[in-house]
Amino acid sequence: MLGTHPDYRCRGAASMLVRWGCEVADREGVGAYVDASKDGAPLYAKHGFVDRSDPAGPSGVASMARG
Repeated sequence: MLGTHPDYRCRGAASMLVRWGCEVADREGVGAYVDASKDGAPLYAKHGFVDRSDPAGPSGVASMARG
C-alpha cells in the first residue's frame, strides 16, 4: 500500500516510490499491478501503468498494470 501524507503531495515523494517499485520489477523481470484510487490513477499512468478496469467493476478503483 502506498500513500502520501497531504503535506507532501505534489512534491515527488509518490513518484519516487513508484519509480523504485518499477525498477525492482524491471530488475526481476516481472510485471507490476496496482489497484489505485481514481485520484491516484494519473500518478501510475505517468509511470507506464495502463488502466485495465472492468467498466462494470467498482467505481472508485482503477485496476492498473505495467509490463
